[in-house]
Amino acid sequence: MLGRGVWDCARAAVQAAEKKVRRVTDSYATRRAERRASGGARLGSRFMMRRVKPFSSEAVARKFQSYPDRVRPRLLALRDLIFTTAASIEGVGEIEETLKWGEPAYLTSQTKSGTTIRIDWKESKPACYAMYFHCQTNLVATFRATFPQDFTFEGNRAIVFREDEEAPMDALAYCVGLALTYRTRKPVGAAASRRR
Repeated sequence: MLGRGVWDCARAAVQAAEKKVRRVTDSYATRRAERRASGGARLGSRFMMRRVKPFSSEAVARKFQSYPDRVRPRLLALRDLIFTTAASIEGVGEIEETLKWGEPAYLTSQTKSGTTIRIDWKESKPACYAMYFHCQTNLVATFRATFPQDFTFEGNRAIVFREDEEAPMDALAYCVGLALTYRTRKPVGAAASRRR
């Protein structure tokens, strides 16, 4: 398990992200209502660029624009949480944002401290969106053991959220922190099997 310091950093990151998400979500809802009242056009990339970190990839920005309006703010909140948590943990470094398998993916390319995190919404499950982790790690098993009542899990690869429910951001920041520092810790099973 991570030390108390990482937990405290993750909690501070979540609180900062929640404030930004509330402010952006409120602003988004206000602009959306104004746009509907005036018959205006859809939101453009200006809304997207007001996030914690601007998109560095046009392909990723287009992917977020392709999500339905009802789920886009939720996915942007996950994106913000990843960047904010990464910035709060020493040794993680800059996060690279790209597309993997057509999904927004977040990598610790600079330090190689963690494993890839992906987020996505799928048309085949329109009421849900998810955060994906490498299926050959023990991350989801760790999350399931640590937060059995807080999340819905999909096998050994994802935490699934319903679009009509609030995600438990404190617990999720802790999970993101574990993923971003996964390679800095030696899994107990792997260390034991190497000794044999």
